[in-house]
Amino acid sequence: MFYSQRLGRRRRRVAYRVMCCLHTFLTFFNIPYLRFKTIENDVLQGKRSPPIHKLTGAPSNNLTKEATIDKMRTFFLLLMEEGEPHATKVVRTRVGVALRDDDDILELPSSYSKRSLYSRLMYSWGWIVKPDGRGNFGKTSNYEVRDFDGEDWVEGESKIVSPISFLTFLAFWEAHHPKFKIRSPAYDTCTLCFKYSCSLSPLIGRLTKPVLN
Repeated sequence: MFYSQRLGRRRRRVAYRVMCCLHTFLTFFNIPYLRFKTIENDVLQGKRSPPIHKLTGAPSNNLTKEATIDKMRTFFLLLMEEGEPHATKVVRTRVGVALRDDDDILELPSSYSKRSLYSRLMYSWGWIVKPDGRGNFGKTSNYEVRDFDGEDWVEGESKIVSPISFLTFLAFWEAHHPKFKIRSPAYDTCTLCFKYSCSLSPLIGRLTKPVLN
C-alpha cells in the first residue's frame, strides 16, 4: 500500500505494509480464488509463468461453422415466405399515409413461437427437440435423432446436421433479422377490420368527448 508524504514543496509516495487476510487481498485486487490457487500451485511446482489455455490462438469451440450459418440463412429465407407485412403498413399504403420506420416489419402468424420454430429447424436437421416445463431444451448432446422417413430428406445429402443451441438460434435471429417478428394475438385481425377500426377511432373520440355548455 502507498500513502503520500510531503517533503517541502514536493510529495512522494511511500510504501508501507498492511496486514490483511487472503480474502481481503483477493477482493481488493479482483482475483478469483480458483485463479489464485492455480497460480499458487504453479509457483510451488517451480513454474515461472501461469499455464496457457489450450485454445489460446485457436478457433473457439463455440464458433458456429459456416455451413451451419448457411443452413440457418436458408431456413429464414423460406420462413419469410410465410410472413406478411405489418398491418399498419398495409393500411398506410392503401390510404396514402406516410410510412414509418417500423412499417418494414415482417410478421409471422401469432400461432408461431420462437421455440416451435427452433424445434422445426432442428427437426429439419434430423433431431427431435422439445422444451421442458420451463422452456429449456437442455444440452444439444442429449438431443434425440429422429427416424429417417425417406420423404423429407433430399437424396444424396447428409441426413443429420450438427445441432445448435436455442440461444444461438435467438442470437442469429436478432443479429440478421431484427425486424422479423411474431405477430401478437392482440393484432390478429385482417386489414379491412383494422382499417375500419382506425376510421372509427376519431368518431368514438368525438362521441365520448364531454359537451361544454
